[in-house]
Amino acid sequence: MKRIIPIAAAAALLCACLDTEPFLYRCMTMGYVNPNGSFKADDGNTYIFEGIEPTWKSGERLIAVMDVTEAIRDSVYRAKNVSIAYPLYKKPVYVPAGQAVPDTLGTDEITMNNGWYSGGCLNMTNQIKIVPDTGPSIVNLLIETREGVTDTLYITLKHRSDADIPEFAALSPYTFYSSFPIAQYLPEKDSVVLNISWFWDGKQAGTSAKVKR
Repeated sequence: MKRIIPIAAAAALLCACLDTEPFLYRCMTMGYVNPNGSFKADDGNTYIFEGIEPTWKSGERLIAVMDVTEAIRDSVYRAKNVSIAYPLYKKPVYVPAGQAVPDTLGTDEITMNNGWYSGGCLNMTNQIKIVPDTGPSIVNLLIETREGVTDTLYITLKHRSDADIPEFAALSPYTFYSSFPIAQYLPEKDSVVLNISWFWDGKQAGTSAKVKR
């Protein structure tokens, strides 16, 4: 998987494991639920959870923290669930070159604290500013292409708050995981530049990195 920030285009493992004894370590990773209820992680391994009745559905994208207890066979492991969470997972808004960007995506502030490409998705930790219990916030990933550019995707994080925010209200930071499937939008190149931008603290910001298809 390719890490985007803080070290651009550096290979990194999200699954940062602390070994305690053979086939017993703690691991955090994203992945998809298989039809049989097992978990196919972005690292290519399949994990079968012990001692629980899965409540997630086939095809759902999860963030799993687990204790891996046994290697069953190549790339298949038995594990104990520590924690399961659901990232924000939604299809990007795609705008081909020459078309107008929808004006309904919002201009409210959002930032990317960390990002990586794995499982065909751009995965991130994001932060927005909200007033709790005042209304919903809608987050989207805008993908644009440009005429004559064949090796770059232009990506913008978009946030629209529909909250009825009182005047002079104190905004609170809210941090969350997100995961947007972008593989189908990558140009037919061995490597692609992701040019990512956002609006935070009153100014534009961004980063870029190369990822392999």
